[in-house]
Parts: sequence; C-alpha cells; structure tokens
Amino acid sequence: MKKTGSKINALFIIICILILWFIFWATNKTFTLVLWNSYNNKTIYNNLKVSEATLWTTELALLTIKKEWYWYSQDIKNTINNKSIILSNNPLNSSKYSSNKDILISYHTDWKVKSYSWKLSPLDYEIIPLFYLDDEWEHKALDISIKTENNNNKISWNIVSDNSWISWTWIFMSDKEWIIKEVSWWEVFLKERTIKEFLSNPNQDNNYLIIFNTDSSLPLNYELKSKDFFTKPKINITSLASIWDYKMEYKTILDNTNYLKPLNYSIYSK
Repeated sequence: MKKTGSKINALFIIICILILWFIFWATNKTFTLVLWNSYNNKTIYNNLKVSEATLWTTELALLTIKKEWYWYSQDIKNTINNKSIILSNNPLNSSKYSSNKDILISYHTDWKVKSYSWKLSPLDYEIIPLFYLDDEWEHKALDISIKTENNNNKISWNIVSDNSWISWTWIFMSDKEWIIKEVSWWEVFLKERTIKEFLSNPNQDNNYLIIFNTDSSLPLNYELKSKDFFTKPKINITSLASIWDYKMEYKTILDNTNYLKPLNYSIYSK
C-alpha cells in the first residue's frame, strides 16, 4: 500500500507540474500576444500619423508657394524649430518636443538652378521664369544661353516681360548679337541687341522664357545656362514627417508651365 501511495503521489506531483507549466506557457503566450498586438497597434497608429502628416506638409508647401508666387518657397528644415513642430503636442514650445510622441515635419523645394536641360516632345513647350524670389526681392537672370542638340533649328522662343516681348528668329543668329523681333505694346519691329541688354533693363521685371518645339514628329533636346539663378519649369517638392522610428517621404512635382499657360499665347518666330 505504501508503494502504491507513493506512485500516486509522484503521479499527482507530475500532473501538477505539467498543469503549472501549461498555465505558465499559456500566460506567457497571452502576454506576448497582448504585447505584440499593442506594438502592432502603435505601429499602425504611428504610420497613420506619419502618413497624414506627410500629406499635410505637402499641402502646407503648396499653399506657401501659392501665397508667395509659384516660383518661391520657404523651406522647413529637418531640425527642431518653430515650424517643424507645428503638429506636435506643444507647437509653441520647442523645449517640450518629444521625438517618441511628437510629429516632426519638413519640406524642401528644388527650384533654383543655373543650368537646366530637357527633352521637349513634338509641338510641346515650356515656360521658364528667368528670375527667382526670396525673402528680400526678385533676383533676375541677366544673361542666358540656349543650346540645342546638333544645332536643331526646330526651336522657337519668346521672352515675355511685364511691358515688352522679344521673339528670336534662328536664321539671324550670330555668336554675339541676336536679331530679334521686339514687341513693345502693339508695335512690332526688328532690332539688333543682345539678350543681356533686354534682360538687364531696370524698368522690366518678371521675364519668362517660352521655348517651343516646332517639329511635329521629333523631340527636341535643349540646354539653358545662365551665370545667375533662375527658376525651373518643374519644381520638385520633397515632404518628410517622422515620429520615433517611423518616417515617410512624399515627392510632388509642381509644373510652372501649366500654371503660366496663358503666356504661351504670344508671338513666335519660325
């Protein structure tokens, strides 16, 4: 009887150990599942916040550009500053910013260049502001050079400003001087002058270059250069938002040519 009782006790102890082990295993799995779900929920929540903040930042960039004209923008740097923490819990106090809890936003616009090249489709055109704006004033490009691949003569261009226009004819081109058609209000006449003379006119602001591919079947490769900065016809906007280890980047292209489309209805030389 003692041996039988000992076996029962040993079996009972083994069963208890197994039950305790199962309870521990189930509790551990449940706890792990809860933690995992919590982590997943936080991940989903942060991803949604970052996604929404990135789109909001893009809208902010577009509104700023529209307010200050379409060829000007104030970037928000990817550092802790009064603008980048605008979506945080304490937007008026950067000292209370927490990278684990608060959204940080930034955006950058790639718009100011001294050299630009592009391929124009048949019968297509681009409009390029020959200036750029900053916090102080307008900075004009005072001289430009236009080159085409293999001296393609299917290019035509105008420069349109607030009070006058010039239109270039390929056959009159020389290395230093350009014979141009100048339009001053309703008067059209031929005049020999350099592009620099036209662009440097102190009474003339907001110069726009309109380049047109007159070929109906072949594309046109061209390159525009200047010693001064000018605005690209297509502006790249890169928006970024982050919280903790979650980041999202969104890229947008703003087409100045589409915005400035009415300028296309001007005088072209062929």
